[in-house]
Amino acid sequence: MCAKLYVNQTCGYCKEAEKIIIKQVIENGGEVEIINLDSGVFPKLVLKDGTKLTGLDKIEKFFK
Repeated sequence: MCAKLYVNQTCGYCKEAEKIIIKQVIENGGEVEIINLDSGVFPKLVLKDGTKLTGLDKIEKFFK
């Protein structure tokens, strides 16, 4: 899996999402690119197949 995680460094939810995603994706042999932006809705995860997950709750549910 090659995923892109869009975050903002001042977003507390983003730090939690990073921990979850890095653990899950890397443990499963995938790659994750973390992209820091100044504006937008965070955290947002975009999977290789185009699936978009916005918000920590959706990201957590996806990996459970």
